[in-house]
Amino acid sequence: MSEKGNIYIFEINFCIEAFIDFFFCKDAFSTNAAIGYSNYYGVEKVKNNEEASVTNTSSNGGWMMISGMETGKNPASQVALTVAAKAAGQLEIWLDDLKDGKLIAIIDVKPTGSTGNWKTYSKAMKKVTGHHDVFIKFPTGPHHTIFVKDIQFSSK
Repeated sequence: MSEKGNIYIFEINFCIEAFIDFFFCKDAFSTNAAIGYSNYYGVEKVKNNEEASVTNTSSNGGWMMISGMETGKNPASQVALTVAAKAAGQLEIWLDDLKDGKLIAIIDVKPTGSTGNWKTYSKAMKKVTGHHDVFIKFPTGPHHTIFVKDIQFSSK
C-alpha cells in the first residue's frame, strides 16, 4: 500500500479456484414421493383423501421424471409403485430418457376400488446400479384414472 495525499492505492493479487462436484441425489432404496418430480408432461399433483399423488391430465398419457435417484454400487432388482386406480392400465418405468433411455419395467395396474385406496405394485427387473433420472410414463386413454403416490427400488 502506498499513500499519495488522501488517496490510498491497494494492490491485491489473489486467485480463487473452485471445483464443484455437488449433486443432490435421492436414495433409490427409500420411498420417493411422486410429487417430488423434477420435470413432467401431461400430469398434475392432486390430493386423494389428504394424500398427495400424481395423475395424468391428457388422453395422450403423460410422464414425470424424478431426477438423481441413486443406488450406489448396490444393484436394484425390483421397482415398486404405490398406486390408486379407477381403471386398469400400464405404467412404464424408464431410466435416463423416454426415447433413448432404458425401459426397465412395465407395471400392470388394476382398479383399486377408489382413488384413496392405495396398493403397491412391484416388478422384477434387470439389475440397475448408479445415478439415474427415473421416468414414470402414464398410458394413453382417459385421464385422472391412475394416481401414483410413490416409487421405491429394492434388491429383492
